[in-house]
Amino acid sequence: MNVATQPTLNFTGNLQAVDNPGNTSTDVSLANTITGDHTFSGTTNGVGVSVATGNGLAGGTAFQVDTGTSAFSGNAVNIQSSGNFTGTLVNLSANSTTAGTILGISATSLTTGSVINANLGSAVYTNTLGAIRLTANSASSGRLLAVSGTTLGANGGTAASFATGTPTGTEDTTSKAVRVALGTVGNGYYANAATGYTGNFVTLQVNGSNVFSVSSTSVNTSANITQTGATTFSTGTGAVSLNGNTALNGDTTVASGNSVTATGGLSNFDFSASTGTFSTGSGAVALNGDVMIAANKNFTQNGTGTFATGSGNISLNGNVTIAANKSFTQSGTGAFSTGAGNVSLNGSIVTNISQTGAMTFSTGTGAVSLNGDVAIAADHSFTQNGAGAFATGSGMVSLNGDVTVATDKSFTQTGAGTFSTGTGNISLNGSIVTNISQSGTTTFSTGTGAVSLNGDTTLAGGKGLTAAAGAGNFNFSVSTGTFQTSSGAVSLNGNTTVTGTKTFNVNGGLTTLGAGLTVSAGTVGVTNGNLTLGTAGNKLNIATGSNASAGQAQGSNGIGTVVVTTTAVTASSLIFVTADSTIASNCAPATANVGELRVSLRTAGTSFTVASQTAPSNPNKLCFNWWIIN
Repeated sequence: MNVATQPTLNFTGNLQAVDNPGNTSTDVSLANTITGDHTFSGTTNGVGVSVATGNGLAGGTAFQVDTGTSAFSGNAVNIQSSGNFTGTLVNLSANSTTAGTILGISATSLTTGSVINANLGSAVYTNTLGAIRLTANSASSGRLLAVSGTTLGANGGTAASFATGTPTGTEDTTSKAVRVALGTVGNGYYANAATGYTGNFVTLQVNGSNVFSVSSTSVNTSANITQTGATTFSTGTGAVSLNGNTALNGDTTVASGNSVTATGGLSNFDFSASTGTFSTGSGAVALNGDVMIAANKNFTQNGTGTFATGSGNISLNGNVTIAANKSFTQSGTGAFSTGAGNVSLNGSIVTNISQTGAMTFSTGTGAVSLNGDVAIAADHSFTQNGAGAFATGSGMVSLNGDVTVATDKSFTQTGAGTFSTGTGNISLNGSIVTNISQSGTTTFSTGTGAVSLNGDTTLAGGKGLTAAAGAGNFNFSVSTGTFQTSSGAVSLNGNTTVTGTKTFNVNGGLTTLGAGLTVSAGTVGVTNGNLTLGTAGNKLNIATGSNASAGQAQGSNGIGTVVVTTTAVTASSLIFVTADSTIASNCAPATANVGELRVSLRTAGTSFTVASQTAPSNPNKLCFNWWIIN
């Protein structure tokens, strides 16, 4: 602005005047810093305030508002409209940049305020496009929204919080990447995919590996599934595969018309730890493998149903009881055979017993009364099976043919009668289950097989048990009982070994070892008494050498300490040291006056050090005998 020369001219409102002598004029312009409040108004379609830097702005600031250190509570920049406009109140446009930041906000000291605060107040917002919109439908990679707070996890923070209602109860206080707060209606997470969708609705990973995923066709997890409380677990109507061990902690119901099926392998259906009952449906029950009823348990059938088996053998290994007023009925032409135990027919037999063919007839151990003549057909035998005895009357019994006692069976004689054989050999090849009493001076001799004495065995007074020459053994190694000798002398003529951790104890008496005592390993202990060498000239012989408990030691010339290396020394060892000038030619003599010898240092398991009161004069050296008692 050019103003004609005036004698006096005042400027206000942040106008400034600068003399321009070149043009003999004064330049008037707005000041660089404008103080006070100002209002800029414009037209309805024009630009109210325009800041244009041209094309040369490189690192400066086109528009800056600086509040300095003011602790203000208003708005540093306030853009408002009271009209019902349809345009954009604030528009940032940068359609040519590819790497810049359109809106940058920095608040490095913010602790409780808001970086962005969008408040719709009491507005009832209904637009489904969103109050905050981020649209990039041409984007093919990268992240459109990134929220980062790497220290929130350790401090109980929350990266993003969404609320569609007011929840109840006490919230978990641990850190949350996403917090969703719901009231009484609505969905916390919602995803709807187009037909043919092949991705996962949810994928959860640990260290880059999937632990949980939800697709349109399956829910997959590598973690355990644990359900607590009284809630139910229900599947759909499709097949359910339980490929590992499955714990069902509540009542489990299989829907009508569905089955529980194992697909093969060594799958188990195990109720062994349960004390409850096991009940099947009313249909047929197929037990395709061997069925075992545990010890002391029962198999019970109630009601009027029948119990039928297949055509295979049936083994009833325990007592069989038929309830009162019930019958055991056999139909058809099959035979009825019992075992070797008792058969009690407690009622009258009101029919004939007729046996045909090659079948046998066996009785139990009770008396059998044959009240009529008994005829055995020619070329046939009378055979008794089982554990029953066969007894005749008091008359003579003639056994006119060879008599054979079956394998594992016995021939037993009762009463005071004698049993006399001929002069031929008698072979007793099985067990003898009665007393054998032999009198006179005859001998009793067995064969070369093993002889088992299963009861107490007593040798009469003055009699002995002698093993003939050879490698015979007297072996009680598997017995846990005691072994006692008589009060006479006991001779152990061979090497005697006390095995393992067992001991050899002498109670009160004197033990004499004529040829000495050698212990190859372990310890010889006298727990309550003295160890006496009773003959003059007897001594303890202790081996010397590396890591011994006794020995001789020599020091260096003129040195008053000697280190003895041995692993026998302990922290509590008694160490005896005796000077000896005869060990070597230059050992300090008695006249050297080295004073007393003492143990000055010990290292358990390694060594001990002996020091003299005065070091010997060179070339003499300390020489001594030593002995360790632990």
